[in-house]
Amino acid sequence: MEFNQHASGIAEALVPFQSSTTHQDSNKTSRIPLLGTIIMIVFAGLAGFFSSLSAANLPVHASEQAQHPFPNNSMPANTRSQGRMNEEWARGRILVMPRAGLPAHVFAGILKEHDGKARKIGQSNLYVVELPEYTEEGVLTRLEHHPHLKFAELDRVVMPALIPNDPVYINEWHLPKIGASSAWNITQGNGITIAILDSGVDNSHPDLASRIVPGWNLYDNNSDTSDVVGHGTSVAGTAAAISNNSIGVASVAGQSRIMPLRATDTMGYGYYSTISQGITFAADHGARIVN
Repeated sequence: MEFNQHASGIAEALVPFQSSTTHQDSNKTSRIPLLGTIIMIVFAGLAGFFSSLSAANLPVHASEQAQHPFPNNSMPANTRSQGRMNEEWARGRILVMPRAGLPAHVFAGILKEHDGKARKIGQSNLYVVELPEYTEEGVLTRLEHHPHLKFAELDRVVMPALIPNDPVYINEWHLPKIGASSAWNITQGNGITIAILDSGVDNSHPDLASRIVPGWNLYDNNSDTSDVVGHGTSVAGTAAAISNNSIGVASVAGQSRIMPLRATDTMGYGYYSTISQGITFAADHGARIVN
């Protein structure tokens, strides 16, 4: 885990297609030249955890010896979990970093206006500022653009990474590789439609059925998007199979919708023209991602 000075970040990942549920015999697999890769961008937020808090009387600089701000190494009550599962940040507390060289008494004066009391984190120039409870958002709006402060932000909660209970997840090495479990704490694709431009999708598959939205069969020019090869179903499962439901696989974006677009014949071959039509159909009907 990496930290920046704002204790936040963005992870990007490119996800190669890995079939976890459907296997083709080798001679068929080798004859699918067009559609084998799903590329999905996953933005994940990497959150920081500050493990060693040090204190200062209203602010001290890095050259001073900082002591632990909490007696007996205990954390204040509003830091510890008290069933506040829905809270996204600590109440009555923000993080503040003054600009380099700011005199201690000036920093102290800025905080005093908001009844703030600062504790320094280690030998850094970052401070935990205690405020009257439920005032943190209002104070933040006045401090986050203050010319004497490098930044001010909420002391946000860092959630444990989601580990889905899908039985095949333990074999899906690509998901931990791209940091998917960290991304799932931020988003699982809710509200996003992924068009699967392939051999069709099995709309009765228990890991897919409730996620499928109407698509089109570009090859036969009708509404039958049944999978004639099996490849499209595997790709759909990799992208957006329902996750954490104790069935089958976990996917990259398990809350996304799936738009099946059949663009191949019964051997898995398609044409540039049908693929172009499929991309256009997907865009015209609200898909945000096309594979």
